[in-house]
Amino acid sequence: MRTAGCILVALSVVVPVMAGDIVAMPTGNTVAPRHVELNYIRWDLENPVISPDQVGGPPRYADIYEGFLGVFDRLELDVLHVDLDRVDTFTEVNAYLTLVKESADYPSVIVGATNILGSDWLDGRDEVSPFILGSYNANVPQGPPSLNDPLIRLHFGYGSDYHDGIFGGMQGLLQPWLGFAVLNYQHQPAYMATLIPAKWVELTYGTKNGDPFYRAGLFFDW
Repeated sequence: MRTAGCILVALSVVVPVMAGDIVAMPTGNTVAPRHVELNYIRWDLENPVISPDQVGGPPRYADIYEGFLGVFDRLELDVLHVDLDRVDTFTEVNAYLTLVKESADYPSVIVGATNILGSDWLDGRDEVSPFILGSYNANVPQGPPSLNDPLIRLHFGYGSDYHDGIFGGMQGLLQPWLGFAVLNYQHQPAYMATLIPAKWVELTYGTKNGDPFYRAGLFFDW
């Protein structure tokens, strides 16, 4: 899916299974109605930034649980729960509303906000953080994705408060079973590779601001 210090500082148009958000960065990979996506992420915090009064030393890792629910057409609700080592647990609810659906000719336009309930969040923050974003398939392969003809998907957005300005990046499939992403969120780079052993499973390894993370994702209808 934001800051490594408190952590987390963490495809619809001919797009196969790809994560609804990427290292907590909002994207246009919204979830279809009556569809559910679940993620577990283990984040090793090798470069934590903590407040001077942190008791027990810096957090060494975080366990992150994400759930994405397609409520109905154009509306998605997400729940993000973080268990931050030596600190506390935190939960937020996020909402996405698609104003313009993506097509072959133009990108999607999506508005939303994270932490819509104003819950206590990382680093003592509790603000509702709005955003606007768009996503577009810059290259759609003629057949199955390949090194010579990959699926390339672009994301670009702007958010206030917790999002800290402009964010975005590139995501793609090099083979039907192999994906990647290069992103920048909250002025921090993220790089990841994803294996897709089945259409309902994703396994990801990546880094965010230099800290490695591991992700397992499941996808199903309800």
